[in-house]
Amino acid sequence: MYLVIISGAVCLLISLPRTLDRLAWMGLLSAAVITLAGFVAMIGAGDNPVPGRSLSVTASSNFYEAFLAVTNPVRTLFYLRVVIAHLFSRFLHMLVRSVATIFKPPDCSTVTRALHVGLYTSYFG
Repeated sequence: MYLVIISGAVCLLISLPRTLDRLAWMGLLSAAVITLAGFVAMIGAGDNPVPGRSLSVTASSNFYEAFLAVTNPVRTLFYLRVVIAHLFSRFLHMLVRSVATIFKPPDCSTVTRALHVGLYTSYFG
């Protein structure tokens, strides 16, 4: 907990002037800290291994299991649903804006919000 507070204070002090030079140094510092944390984790895992665990660099597999491991269709379908919903909401917003002459502007935004909420809840629900 204290480490989060201290690092947050350091980041705040570095980024106070809001110059790109200081922010670039903060990005370099964060990349170095992430790399250091990775090395510490690898050294710790090698120094204190779990008893009875055997690690192999390669594993035999068939094409089906390897294809599923690489493509992960569940994640791919989720992202596809998000993209389709986003594109549909953009289309819907364009459609409602094109008929804005029928509705008054506050009514048009209310209709758009109601349709967005209805579509997202029906699509992701």
